[in-house]
Amino acid sequence: MSNRGWIVEHVGSSAFDTLATGLAGSQLHSVVLEVMQRRARTRSRTDVLAQCRRDAYCCPAPIDLRASLAVDNHLLTAAADFEAIELSPVAPLGTCSAVAITDQNRVLSALRMTEVVSDPTSPTARGSNRRRDRVTASATQRRVGRARSSRGVRTRCGCS
Repeated sequence: MSNRGWIVEHVGSSAFDTLATGLAGSQLHSVVLEVMQRRARTRSRTDVLAQCRRDAYCCPAPIDLRASLAVDNHLLTAAADFEAIELSPVAPLGTCSAVAITDQNRVLSALRMTEVVSDPTSPTARGSNRRRDRVTASATQRRVGRARSSRGVRTRCGCS
């Protein structure tokens, strides 16, 4: 476990244990959603715009969308024999740490037992598994978010 003793110091051991393992998933979601709703109510437009300017998770990609789409089109055309799938930007919580080998601290965990896709490999495989009635080769591209990246948070990934 990471060194996050300050969390227990601030909320207390019993409260932390209840939050971490003592609540049903739907109960935890309700608690976290209420906390986020209260925090959101305290934010002004100025706060949101300031975060957009300073937070790498919120900034637009540095590449022109037309150039990005042209590259995607070129790559998908080259993979014409593959089934092209569009992934959801979120995946079930644990997709990258339980299915793949990414530490959960490098994943943008979200609410409602989800996470922002940080590697499209596992969701692509999950999508392919839904089509078990036939063998498929899948291709996708995805703008992903990863925490603690040394040069920002955006990466475009493709996989097959």
